Amino acid sequence: MANDWLNEMEKKLDLTTFTDDECVGATTHQLKGATRTWWDSFSDSHEDPANISWEEFTKAFTEYHIPKGVMEAKAMEFHNIQMGKDKVMEYTTHFTNLLRYAPSYVVNSEKEKLYYYHKGLKPQIKLKFGGIKSSTLCALVDHCIQIKKDCAEAGEEDRERKRKPEGSFYGRDRKRFHRDAPPRERSRHYRDDNLGSSRGSGGYTAKYSRLA
Repeated sequence: MANDWLNEMEKKLDLTTFTDDECVGATTHQLKGATRTWWDSFSDSHEDPANISWEEFTKAFTEYHIPKGVMEAKAMEFHNIQMGKDKVMEYTTHFTNLLRYAPSYVVNSEKEKLYYYHKGLKPQIKLKFGGIKSSTLCALVDHCIQIKKDCAEAGEEDRERKRKPEGSFYGRDRKRFHRDAPPRERSRHYRDDNLGSSRGSGGYTAKYSRLA
């Protein structure tokens, strides 16, 4: 897809120190076939072909190679973006990829980016923000990562408490109960019965004197 190719070119250009004009030149040098024919026609009809900005090039390239219906569908997907079951970085990557289809007032405004990113977060993450304020999208992403980390640690602590319940009879209190409890006293009948059995088994015969 044309947009995927353009994304890859932007990633490569980010690793260079090219100026805006040099980025356009390096990218258009890679064009072939029908795309090259389109570029030659576009630059020949441009009033200042030597100073075509990167923004102008990408806009013209996208409008020509990506159908309008696809652009509108992607713009709607961005507007309704939801984190769902994605992890924070997966959601962030999806958000960034769709951002290029968003209206210009969103792309050029950090406040609008923050609004749409925050709007699509899971309710559990939104509730943890409290009074946290983020001035950039990068800072907002960092806060989300920290919130998820804190939630994971809290969940692990809860699971640990469930595995080793504190204050239960089957824990430390059971040992304390056995240690502090008074010794059990045998019943009188139990002692007398055992005594008689012992004497009888050893051949002992008790002699009693009859009172006159």
